[in-house]
Amino acid sequence: MVPIPLDLLLSLVIGLAFAACARRQLEEGRLLWSYELAAVLSFAVVIRWPVALYFHLVHTAWSWLFLVDPARRPFGSGAVVLGAHLACLLGGWGAGWALTRRAPARALLAATLGAGALALLLLLLLHDRVLTAATYAAWRDGERPPLEGRLAWAVLAAITGTLAAVATVGGTLWSQGRRPLVPQRLRDEAPPPTEAAPAQEV
Repeated sequence: MVPIPLDLLLSLVIGLAFAACARRQLEEGRLLWSYELAAVLSFAVVIRWPVALYFHLVHTAWSWLFLVDPARRPFGSGAVVLGAHLACLLGGWGAGWALTRRAPARALLAATLGAGALALLLLLLLHDRVLTAATYAAWRDGERPPLEGRLAWAVLAAITGTLAAVATVGGTLWSQGRRPLVPQRLRDEAPPPTEAAPAQEV
């Protein structure tokens, strides 16, 4: 979606945001390793991994901000990229869980907004590299063609799909948090409390 160094920070932000959406579940004492974590892992495997791997393999120079020569890409670097994405996403989720359990309610929101602001700042500082569709050799020669063509369409599709997935997973976590821990059906079937019988006079 964006070059890998920025995308890893974005994964951290998304993990924090998911924890914020599941804040009520965590406050109510639900386990960290539960349905909520399964939703986060599904997002990583189904959405983040294919996008990150595509840009790493197909648009290597751009995805590494023209710092890595695609011809010298180390063997197995794709697995390292996938592991780093998962670690950052789960790191954000775990940090959000810890903040929810041990810090004031606004701490998680502040951490999410702060990490997001940092990602946006880095994007602005590196915009000349992000908005360039050059090859590694062209970049070294000083050429700066604008972001267009197949790379531009791939970035647009990745952004659209990722935002839709984040909204879906985040909305699901949020709606799950609005549900009571004990289903309403079981509450309705619970027997009413019995009143103690009055003591009989002797």
